[in-house]
Amino acid sequence: MNSHKKESALNVQIMEIIDGLDIDDIDLYLKKNNIQKPLLDLLKKVAASKMLLKNKHLKSKKKLTKVKVTIPENLIKETRILQDLSRKLSSTLNVNKILDIFYSACTHIIGFEYVMASLVYPEQSIIKAVGGIGITKNHIKFACHPLDSKDIMADIIRTGKTEIITGWDSRFDKKAFDKEKHEKWNRIFTPISLNKKNIGLVEAGFYKSEQYHIEENQKEMLCSFIDQTSLALQNARSFEKIKNTEKELRLHQDHLEDLVEKRTMELEKSNKQLEFEIKKKERIEKELLESKLYYQEMVDMMPQSLMRHDREGRCTFANQAYLKSLGVSMEEAIGKTDQDIYPHNDALKYDKDTFHVLETGSIVETVEKHLEPASKKYLQTFKYMSQNYSYKRVIFL
Repeated sequence: MNSHKKESALNVQIMEIIDGLDIDDIDLYLKKNNIQKPLLDLLKKVAASKMLLKNKHLKSKKKLTKVKVTIPENLIKETRILQDLSRKLSSTLNVNKILDIFYSACTHIIGFEYVMASLVYPEQSIIKAVGGIGITKNHIKFACHPLDSKDIMADIIRTGKTEIITGWDSRFDKKAFDKEKHEKWNRIFTPISLNKKNIGLVEAGFYKSEQYHIEENQKEMLCSFIDQTSLALQNARSFEKIKNTEKELRLHQDHLEDLVEKRTMELEKSNKQLEFEIKKKERIEKELLESKLYYQEMVDMMPQSLMRHDREGRCTFANQAYLKSLGVSMEEAIGKTDQDIYPHNDALKYDKDTFHVLETGSIVETVEKHLEPASKKYLQTFKYMSQNYSYKRVIFL
């Protein structure tokens, strides 16, 4: 009872779809309502039946009120099968599950003894079996061939034709044919097409002892199943591509985060090292300043005069006793030579002693009268070298 109600409801649904539509309107209705091809073919058949009855009725010049169309039982059954297959295929985006649904439909609904699906791998230029039902592992293993080979699988991909073959064919793999006893099979080979491109093929068949011929309706049903399955495979591959892209993005992001973390650690380490070096430099500078001040304070307390020349004979340092003896300040003495400070003849002697010390590194000791004419004091002078500088130390006697 329930089955009869469902069939009646389906009849009404199809009648509502095609009511008022001519055959030429069906394609427009397909694009507008996204109806799949197998159902489209059915609608075209029903529309054609309706138009035939309608034209016949007009010719009889009878008043047209309403034309009832009785949809053939096999068309209703076929539509229901395709709708059920479409529902199952749309329930998953897993390629293996999609193929399992397809294999099951081919064996349980069409009745094939075995089914095998193969896909094209463009990057390797091969056609290769990916699975099936009712076949051996060796059958799948043998089903792998270059796209430019003469094998039946490669030929179907090139031609896009559906072929039904019983017995031997020169395009078969002889080794696989004999080992798998394919002479017992009645087989159909048909391409899997998507967007006008052959992306694989389906091989199915019967034992010749069970069914010697593959019927036309079985071929049409197989092609309808393939059309729906190819769309499901496209969706699955698109989903897989998106997943792979997301995975790659996550990997790149993780890698970038690792690089940022590593670089941050390196920068923190460098900053700590730099901070340590800065503090070390500041400490050394402070110690040097303290040492310099201590040295300055110490030599300023000496009663002897002390001054220092560089290799050009310029004064670079003097203590207070030396500055006081000359009557100049530190700023006035720094950078001056003996020529700038002493009389010419005395300066020549002093320069001679200074450059002798700088060149030889020896010590020069002299005793001479004070430069002031009225002075009766004598000076004991020591000149020696230290760290590329000439030091002059004067002691009043």
